[in-house]
Amino acid sequence: MIGALYSKLLSRLPEKYREVLSHFSYVFTFQIGQQALTLISFFFIVHHLPKEVIGHYQFVLSVIALVSITSLSGMRGALMQSVARGKTGFFKIASRYCFLGGLLGSVILGGMSFYFFYSEDQMMAAAFLIAAVFNPVSQGLMIWKGSYTGAERFKMLSISNVLCTLAVSLFLVGSIFFYTGSHIVLLAIAVVIPAMQNFIMWYSDFLKYRDEVSYDETMIGYGLKTSGYSVFQIGSQQVDRLAIYNFMSAEELAAYNVAMRIPDAIKSIFQNLGYVIMPKFARMRSFSLGMNKNLRLLSITSFLVIVTFAFTIFPVIFRFIVPSTYEDSLLYAQVLLCSVAVGNHAILQTKYIMSQGDSESFRDLTLVSTIIKILTVPILVYFFGTWGAIAAVFMQRITYAVFASYLIHKKFREAD
Repeated sequence: MIGALYSKLLSRLPEKYREVLSHFSYVFTFQIGQQALTLISFFFIVHHLPKEVIGHYQFVLSVIALVSITSLSGMRGALMQSVARGKTGFFKIASRYCFLGGLLGSVILGGMSFYFFYSEDQMMAAAFLIAAVFNPVSQGLMIWKGSYTGAERFKMLSISNVLCTLAVSLFLVGSIFFYTGSHIVLLAIAVVIPAMQNFIMWYSDFLKYRDEVSYDETMIGYGLKTSGYSVFQIGSQQVDRLAIYNFMSAEELAAYNVAMRIPDAIKSIFQNLGYVIMPKFARMRSFSLGMNKNLRLLSITSFLVIVTFAFTIFPVIFRFIVPSTYEDSLLYAQVLLCSVAVGNHAILQTKYIMSQGDSESFRDLTLVSTIIKILTVPILVYFFGTWGAIAAVFMQRITYAVFASYLIHKKFREAD
């Protein structure tokens, strides 16, 4: 019955909206499955493992995410545009750059491992050694996602991600029963399984595109430039966690991570919607008033839904999933949900800017929004603890929303 209603709804939509909604339905449906699996493993972890272990585990993941800047994430956006425009020869070039960047990341993570080994922290040393060994594959070969997005193979992309999440969740839950008092097993699961996924999916595309030679040379420069700008973006995403770990404790980082879990999940829904629309954006040369009106309506609706959810249903869900030892995280999470609601419109606008190959606008947006957070988080966390980190997140997302709207109005809507 639901399928019939959905098909009827699609048939009544204009063709340009029908295809987008169809693709997004794949992404959204499978992402709901991903989030459900993640919440199940999250439920077991927070109920059975000490806060300190979870905090150390999250710290290592944050450092890995920070080091991922060497894997040139901007190349994924460049590859998406290239594939969307039929220039599939860029796949091999982008793969080479990203893999070599991943090797550089391995050197950095290996240095971290040596530092902790020298400091006689064997568990941390082992964790960073595992991360170093798998980094070229777990981060560098993630480039395949750019080609799948550009080719609009959203169904296969979603299925692959769900299967990876399922495997990670099952192993994480299973590892609890063999808990040895460290975060090494958790880290190995979180790194090795995605690395296997990346290699399989990348190799299938390598076989598909290995004989292709057509590519746009300007995409190399664009990918390198946007990768350079993403240094600030990735840094801003992790600076709050690193500051809490260093200025406060592993236990406080665990509490903050718990608070971020559902807000980040909701934010990722809008990011995925943006990725679904990006191939369409890449073939457009102006940001029309009609498009802006539709995105604004979607953003206002989502704002009202998220804020209502944060203060009605969410507390019940939170208390069911999370043990009472994390009760302080509830208010953190509610405030963070409101910050997500504020930034949704900017996420979709940014995807349009990225799709146009305008590296300067992407640079300006990234620098303005992220430098504020990078500079303010250490100070605010030092003086105000976790609330300081949350205040910095709010400041960043408001700035991001205002500046994204300014860039769209100045550089793209004027072309209508």
